[in-house]
Amino acid sequence: MTGALRLLALAVLFLTQPSFAEEQLPDAATSSLFWTQEERIVGFRNFDAIYDTRPIDRGSEFLPLHPAPMDFSAVEYEVEGEAHTLEDHLESLFVAGILVAKGDQILLERYRLGHDEETR
Repeated sequence: MTGALRLLALAVLFLTQPSFAEEQLPDAATSSLFWTQEERIVGFRNFDAIYDTRPIDRGSEFLPLHPAPMDFSAVEYEVEGEAHTLEDHLESLFVAGILVAKGDQILLERYRLGHDEETR
């Protein structure tokens, strides 16, 4: 696998999802830079409930993306002599979602931490 493709495989996309009544939202007075990891998991998916936001409509022209699944299970990287997988990377950084695209193809689309293709 090429270095560029490895880099793409490690590119992460943090996603948001609607709020859930049972989750305690972080305090809006505290910058998201200083949230605990637990607050980040809840706060990023509820950002619009914590801070003022506005929707941005998509443009009139866009590139449709087509599923072209690729197996990334063999992707590994090494840090200080220790091998790690893509799953290790996603787990260690509490990544909520990852999207790897090339041209108009989606090579990998994966969700975690309570997110799915219907959440935003």
